[in-house]
Amino acid sequence: MRDPVDELRHLIYAPAIRIDGERATAETYFDADAVTRRSKRLVQLRGVYRDELARRGEHWRFVRREIVVLTPKT
Repeated sequence: MRDPVDELRHLIYAPAIRIDGERATAETYFDADAVTRRSKRLVQLRGVYRDELARRGEHWRFVRREIVVLTPKT
């Protein structure tokens, strides 16, 4: 999407985190809604973040993120 957006609402929910020693995986659903600035078109995205994390000292860091946009079946 190239048209900048206004009124962005981004929600994340239902995280499922699995820790295995110094590594972890997470799967988190998201909703994102906005209005395009030029065409005033409503944009609605639904999807899931699939993340891999690694512990670095006292902190957890993202190693990889996959964003899967869920498309409605027509």
